[in-house]
Amino acid sequence: MIRAAHRRSPDMPRLLPLLRVTLLRAALLGLGLLAAPAAALDPRAILFHAARADAELAAGRPESAYRRLRWLALNDAGDTRRTDAYLTALQQIRRDRPLGFAAGLAVLPSTNIARTSSHDRFETGVGTFDLADEREKSGLGLRLDTAANATSAYAPGRELGLRISLGGAWYDDPALRLVTGALALSHTWILPRRTWTVAALASATAYPAHDADSAPDWQGAGAALSATRALSDAGTLRGSVLVQYRDFETRDYMDGPFAALDLSYSRLVSPRARVTLSAGLDRARTRADHYAYGAASLGLGYRRATRSGLTWEAGAGAELRGFDADFTALTHPREDRIYDLSLALSHEKLRVLDTQPRLECTARFHESNVALYDYDSLDCALSLRQDF
Repeated sequence: MIRAAHRRSPDMPRLLPLLRVTLLRAALLGLGLLAAPAAALDPRAILFHAARADAELAAGRPESAYRRLRWLALNDAGDTRRTDAYLTALQQIRRDRPLGFAAGLAVLPSTNIARTSSHDRFETGVGTFDLADEREKSGLGLRLDTAANATSAYAPGRELGLRISLGGAWYDDPALRLVTGALALSHTWILPRRTWTVAALASATAYPAHDADSAPDWQGAGAALSATRALSDAGTLRGSVLVQYRDFETRDYMDGPFAALDLSYSRLVSPRARVTLSAGLDRARTRADHYAYGAASLGLGYRRATRSGLTWEAGAGAELRGFDADFTALTHPREDRIYDLSLALSHEKLRVLDTQPRLECTARFHESNVALYDYDSLDCALSLRQDF
């Protein structure tokens, strides 16, 4: 039986008995006596995830149970009664816990914390400039993120949400310290095999150590649309569109609209492994044409969970970014080529403060025809996250 954290709700559906009843039909499907729905899950997988969701709720981990049930609602289209049970359970979890909180802490070591150029000199049409930087390239940062969510599940599969996020990063160099804030108002439709979310967004980033007349502080406001579609071949297709206007406090020449389109396709290649392909397009318009750019990116990721509890993820990505006009003091536009290699590790049996640590490292090779922006770095994050 699904139980709400800390108390039992009389409206919470009894998922496991319902799922077991429909397994008779699943057995007939296996014998070929009935036509199988295109996206029916293995009955053992259904029972496994339903039982885990039940245990997570009993242990006071409603967000974990919510994510698991939402995965079932997206991927299990084998029986409308199960779908109704998933959606009703999701609604009840949100009704029992309309408010949620999250906090994350990360240690951020880097071999090039300030993105210092790999070049010693910058040659331009008006002279040669020394790029020797007195700041240490390697360094360590700390990041703290917090969030509060309010959700109204006013009907099964329908959610209205408000999210407030605050965060900040601290480094030895005061110029790199920053504070961030964001506000999102969203509506989500959870349907069999697909979900849709539309959101209005506002965000701000501030660098407190900078002088008021030169700080790179900025605010953004816009809207986003995202969708997920489960396919019949054990694959999942995701897409998102973001449109935003960015307003810089003192650097008016960087003001302007920004748009991003991202697509990804992921597929289970074994019960414990998934491959993801991704692609993206960005477009930024700014008052100064030499800061305006278009970008295209491609990515490949592989994720595997072992029987021992170790989960590892490896990825590779490439991005080409071209700018609209000649860079200042040069006779050509800036062009960047960015290559990333990443690896992430976590273990379900390793717990710190009742959370699962995650280690992720990314090697970045940022090539540019403008020496100021040509650099390499190895960035890591050892992070903890807790939902309340």
